[in-house]
Amino acid sequence: GRYALVHKNYFCQFNVTDSATSTTFGSRLVVSKLAAPETYGSGDTYDVYTDDGDEGTGIGSLNDTLYLFKNRQIFALVGDNLIVSANDTVLSPLSKFGCVAPYTLVNAGDKFMFLSHDGFRVFDGANSEIIDRDISFFTKRIIENTGFTPVSSYWPKQNWYITSFRDDFITPTGEYNSALIYDLDRLQWYYLNDFGISSFCVLNG
Repeated sequence: GRYALVHKNYFCQFNVTDSATSTTFGSRLVVSKLAAPETYGSGDTYDVYTDDGDEGTGIGSLNDTLYLFKNRQIFALVGDNLIVSANDTVLSPLSKFGCVAPYTLVNAGDKFMFLSHDGFRVFDGANSEIIDRDISFFTKRIIENTGFTPVSSYWPKQNWYITSFRDDFITPTGEYNSALIYDLDRLQWYYLNDFGISSFCVLNG
């Protein structure tokens, strides 16, 4: 699966490719058996609104609920037993927005943060807010630069949401060269240039 995590001791994969046929199912969720990440069986597959022309862009766990992200929608799968027939499970979209940049999706403790088609958002499972109106010109550049993927991380110790991206208006061009930092305590954005980071890892807070 392109996007995967462990939720309530199930290994969940979203936007998957059949290894036997090399066929990609962009809206498919596959769930392992309980505490058996390599074992799958009846009722392990969900096809999430396959007729919407969209595909999965992320997966997350928050407040005991599994969330599935597409470009313009978010879905929730609630319950302790994820191994049920797809016919018995109704996945209704929670929103008319989703995550357009998969590697910007992070769990910030009690909320998700990600880049949507209309800007950077926070989403707590019920409510969402656009948080980038002060730096919307940067967001527009990131969204329009479709050939280059922004990368984000959440730093719990500082309570910062950090996004590294390529800004073609500064040098060096053609690579990650800028960063946006959102301070969740001060509700303030900061911009850094000459910041060539393509991935993050948080260790010990």
